[in-house]
Amino acid sequence: MEYITGPAKISVSKTNQIVNLFTLAIWASLAWNVINPFAYEYPISWKHIFISFITFCTCILIIWKGKTDNCEYIHVATLRKSEIGEQNSEP
Repeated sequence: MEYITGPAKISVSKTNQIVNLFTLAIWASLAWNVINPFAYEYPISWKHIFISFITFCTCILIIWKGKTDNCEYIHVATLRKSEIGEQNSEP
């Protein structure tokens, strides 16, 4: 039973990245099936251009600001003591 419910050597970050890539692939395939065929005779859709621009800016922002800090971290451990004392019981 411990083999099933015990800890595993699985990276949570890597699992999250794989799930994100799967979700991206699903959304990309859905978008590919929904988008109308490209033709020059169609009028420009400013709504689609605006949404594409916001999406592009968000992707750039994630790549630019979504990185982990490279600064050094200092871990501080404090040794504490605890004692069991007598409880005063007053009648």
